[in-house]
Amino acid sequence: MPRTAARCPDQFDRLFLRIYAERCGEGIRLKINRTKLKISYRAASGSLLATEFRSDLGELPDITTVVAPLKKLQSVVDEAGQSLDSYSRFAGRHADRVESFEANVLLPSDLWSASVKAAVDDLDRRVGTGMIVIRLEEMLSALGGTTNVTRGILKQLRGVLITLSWVLSRMC
Repeated sequence: MPRTAARCPDQFDRLFLRIYAERCGEGIRLKINRTKLKISYRAASGSLLATEFRSDLGELPDITTVVAPLKKLQSVVDEAGQSLDSYSRFAGRHADRVESFEANVLLPSDLWSASVKAAVDDLDRRVGTGMIVIRLEEMLSALGGTTNVTRGILKQLRGVLITLSWVLSRMC
């Protein structure tokens, strides 16, 4: 399990499910596998080393030999983990601020908290279809961010605005 899945399991689960649905739709169909499932047991005791138990389990296919579906699932896990990597690092360093604006903008926009989504919707309503001038401090305050402007916060805000313009252009 990737570190991001352990550090932020709810976000990882939601993102994994979204990516899985996009890539796999209804699910992954396994091809009929000719290798049948077998079990065997060998005792750990030295006096019983010669005794071994083997059994076929009928016509059950051994899905552990199928590689392609596992690779497909692993790519979904990897993509979800990479998308949450910066948020996971932030959460590891600032566990008390995982609900903050600074943390939320590190997430994909569909995982933003309700408060950040509401603030973004409010800004969108203010702007409407026209253009307005908003001071940086006012925008940060509206989004729930700190007014302590750093280079990192400006980069995050830029990412939010780019995401918003992309979302809005898809809606029009």
